Amino acid sequence: VTVGDFLAAWNARFYIKGVPAFYFPYARIPVKRERQSGLLQPGIGYSGLRGAALKNSFFWAISDNTDATFYLDAESKRGVGEGVEYRYIRTRKSFGELFFYHYSETDIDRVRAYREDVNNLSRPENASNERWQLVYDHTEIFGNGIKLQAKLNFISDDEYLIDFARAGEDRTLESIENNISLSKSWNAFTLVGQLRYFNNLIEPGDRTTLQRMPEITFSNSDKRILNTPLHISSESSFVYFLRKEGVTGQRLDVKPRLSVPMSPGGFDITPSVAPRATFYQIDNEPGVGYKDRYTYEISVNAATTFVRVFNPDEPGAQPFRHIIRPRLTYTYMPEVKQDDLPQFDSVDNIVS
Repeated sequence: VTVGDFLAAWNARFYIKGVPAFYFPYARIPVKRERQSGLLQPGIGYSGLRGAALKNSFFWAISDNTDATFYLDAESKRGVGEGVEYRYIRTRKSFGELFFYHYSETDIDRVRAYREDVNNLSRPENASNERWQLVYDHTEIFGNGIKLQAKLNFISDDEYLIDFARAGEDRTLESIENNISLSKSWNAFTLVGQLRYFNNLIEPGDRTTLQRMPEITFSNSDKRILNTPLHISSESSFVYFLRKEGVTGQRLDVKPRLSVPMSPGGFDITPSVAPRATFYQIDNEPGVGYKDRYTYEISVNAATTFVRVFNPDEPGAQPFRHIIRPRLTYTYMPEVKQDDLPQFDSVDNIVS
């Protein structure tokens, strides 16, 4: 072993609970204290769709607070892809990363024919031979509880993630959200303003896809009212719904909650009542205009806690604690007429 260089091993064995699980005639492993630029381990493979495939990547340690990875992928039957991933930390409160990948298909129709028996989630076939993805993620934390976040994800076509998803679960996404948010936090209050744009991967053209631009939410956690036994919390939101086809408009939803926490005999019991008012201004339906809905919710929450501390006999073992907290909640909401409301999301169809 040469610290700062490499570890070299001959006839190496890897044991799991005393049982040899892997054998390496020769292994060479970096033992470096600092990040170092260089080629990463390549990926080699073969498939009927891609042919012989070689995936190359190069890591560049630009500085103490920035680095980048460059990608070059060659597939004999399909095409060539190249990309870059750049990461930066400007300060402890300002950081992010940028990813771009481009792939040149030899024949997109051949790719579709190869996977035509795979469940395609009925996605539109709008890909060309030139395919790409651009992802940008940035966080900026200002003073006084102010935080700015941007999470942007753009793709060339609705089929892109089926073929090039970086995470397996992304292959089944039905939409991609692009979000820019600005939030302000106080001791018990939070105000968040967002611009939320959705790319629907199932619907061509996104003509009926609802965009929430802007969406403003205001909430406060449970807070005691002066020296009374009453506590108050709230969840309120304003959303401007936009889309090319279909009902559009504005919605204001206000839901304060009054509660009286009690602790009789080792139980935590919290009865509460939450009046709720929802107001709509419909933009593109003549004669509709203003709508509203008023309702309320009564609930009782009961919980208790079981705790036990264990002290293992094994030398050097630390005590640990198990906590079990069962909870029972009863909620009542009256039936309310809401079939004449626009159906933007679940807020417009409360199940009583």
